[in-house]
Amino acid sequence: PVVVLTGVLMAAETIRLVVRPTPPPDGYPLPATLPNPLAVEALAPYNATLQNVTLGLIMGLAVLAMLSLVLRLRRADPVMRRQIAWPLGAFAVYIVCMLGGSAWVLAATVWTGLIPVAITFSVLRHRLYGIDTVISRAFVAAGLIAAVSVVYFGAGAIAGFALSGYDRVGGLLAALCAGAFFHPLRGLLRRWADRLMYGTHGDPAALAARLTREVGQAEPANALAAVTSVIKEGLSLTGVAVEARAPGSRRVGIGLLGPDPRVV
Repeated sequence: PVVVLTGVLMAAETIRLVVRPTPPPDGYPLPATLPNPLAVEALAPYNATLQNVTLGLIMGLAVLAMLSLVLRLRRADPVMRRQIAWPLGAFAVYIVCMLGGSAWVLAATVWTGLIPVAITFSVLRHRLYGIDTVISRAFVAAGLIAAVSVVYFGAGAIAGFALSGYDRVGGLLAALCAGAFFHPLRGLLRRWADRLMYGTHGDPAALAARLTREVGQAEPANALAAVTSVIKEGLSLTGVAVEARAPGSRRVGIGLLGPDPRVV
């Protein structure tokens, strides 16, 4: 639906630009007004309103496009999440710049060039330049800055009202409150980031528990295949081979190991 609405809106905006009325000479950047041979002058009273409405709808659809990427990110497997994370990160910064108003138009225009670069990374680069680490640390840092700032200034404001005349006490109270929140909040944000990038397998203990459960529920003949599948999915690998070195040893492989697999 977002793609269809965007196509319709872009077609409408193109038509508006083609038939836009001749602009008034006041404030025109050139010495003389350049006439539009296809202008519909009857639209002159409504052109500015149409332009503002179109711009608002375009920004709304851009936000919806970003949310659709977020939805795909939540539903994707670990490898696909890393692929989506690059263009999503670049697109999110672009949206923030666009929502910043006319003062951020130049920054948004420059940042637009990074979006295809991010898409190229996600398509061509297997390990994706450690995007999971980049996103995780950026998420944690941004969350810490926002939350600790809110706690600090909130505590400072409350202390300022309650302890007027004792500015040092108020500042100390704000710093103590922010410090008390810092470490627990960092752990919480890190777990959220791991869950975002790896699903429920961001926690090694959860992966080990699932491995134990899958092996316990599998038939003896299929236990090795269960181990292989859980390890591949839980560690976001392209391929895994598990070998049981015992009398009558077996070897089970899933996916592509590559030319130089790591032996553990």
